[in-house]
Amino acid sequence: MMGFMCIILALLFAVVVDSRVEDNSHNLQLCVPVNNGSALASHLEGLQETPASQNFYEELKTQVNRLTNTKTRICPAVRFTFPRENHEDYILHHRYIPRLTAATACAWVNYTISSPHPMGVASYATHRTGHEFTLAIESNQVALTVVDQHFTYNVSLTPNVLTHVCVSFDQQGVSMYLNENHAGHQEAHIEPTIGGGTLVLGQIQDTLGMTDPIHSFSGTIGRFTMWPRVLTSKEISAIYRDCDCPIDDVITMTIDRVEIFGEAGYEIPEVCIMPTS
Repeated sequence: MMGFMCIILALLFAVVVDSRVEDNSHNLQLCVPVNNGSALASHLEGLQETPASQNFYEELKTQVNRLTNTKTRICPAVRFTFPRENHEDYILHHRYIPRLTAATACAWVNYTISSPHPMGVASYATHRTGHEFTLAIESNQVALTVVDQHFTYNVSLTPNVLTHVCVSFDQQGVSMYLNENHAGHQEAHIEPTIGGGTLVLGQIQDTLGMTDPIHSFSGTIGRFTMWPRVLTSKEISAIYRDCDCPIDDVITMTIDRVEIFGEAGYEIPEVCIMPTS
């Protein structure tokens, strides 16, 4: 039998905004299995007030080393729902977003209505532009905009079919993965996105904080996460197949970090979303 030992790490980020330093922090819980009946398990369960031998200290040191060397965690299990195409329905992210010279964004996407207009999956806008970063579904294809440069991929999606989408950019270009398969790379000079803007799910911001009803999303967006680098194909496969997410994310859309508007909602799946084949 196995139990689990967990620690909570406080991840702190200092960011400079208009000559000010803002602290942005969030807690991360990491767990490792512990053998029931061991000296460590007995002590953690309160069955043994003081360690009977050096075994306790040795096992504790081993488990702490495993925890502090952990590079991944289970992807946050939140799925946001958008029951209609309406500009009043969206999810607003409440944490500070830093300047990004590179990034990868992944999400499980299921849209219910095909539209000739781009439907906003994620939209990050700043005072500089409404299109710092925009991920959308456009005529059944994934569309990505980074600092006003627009990219589409000649790979068709199907309404009412759950699809894992990952897009990435750096200063040399943009890439996309669908269901862990590399769907294309386009070379381009990409400027860094600036920090301090507004991120929403389910809409496209044409200007900071302003949305257009024709770009409303209908369906579900699950486990939306962004990292401040281009993930490897191996990391994207691990996210897709095992819900195994790198821990160095900068944006995680969990319930404690968002505000829900209109008739948008959320669900907490009991199990990790997994591919069907």
